[in-house]
Amino acid sequence: MKFLILCFLLFFASFEISFAQDIEFFREDIKFEISDDYFIVEGDYYFCNVGEKTIMQVLFYPFPFGVEYCNVDTISVINLQTKLSVLRNFNYKGASFIIKIKPYGIEKYKIFYKQKLLGNKAEYILNTTKLWKKPLEKANYELLVDVNRIIDSVSYLPDSSAKIGNYHHYYWRKNDFMPDKDFEIYFNKYY
Repeated sequence: MKFLILCFLLFFASFEISFAQDIEFFREDIKFEISDDYFIVEGDYYFCNVGEKTIMQVLFYPFPFGVEYCNVDTISVINLQTKLSVLRNFNYKGASFIIKIKPYGIEKYKIFYKQKLLGNKAEYILNTTKLWKKPLEKANYELLVDVNRIIDSVSYLPDSSAKIGNYHHYYWRKNDFMPDKDFEIYFNKYY
């Protein structure tokens, strides 16, 4: 009996791995905001199925954690086609959510989270893109920082910037983007 269970588990694992090879993560459009001692991330994430079978899989979305940050206190993960939540669970390390993509289909997911900042650094994890073994075809980032803060440094220099209302806006447009570091922002308050 144990042998049959082991064979079933191995078969199921290989089935899931074959499906994983048909998923491609090809684009992200993300807006970051630093305001009221919070780092807010809201982004659209695009996945496609390049295979003949429907894919249904759990993905892990990492959060930065450490002495500079509190745990994420608000999160949502929505399939933008069905408008349904696909969040499975989350903890201080990250969130897991379920994606389902029809053969040769594309699905877009909106992820939103809010994290209290304890210091003068905000971070978005980009290095995990390497796990997909393919650069993002397109990546668009926008950072909004309230006018009471000064950006000291960012790990990627912005392509452009503007002051609109009570915020400084910074923009990044990337094509065929394979990150070599995470997106880190160091800032100071001034009054």
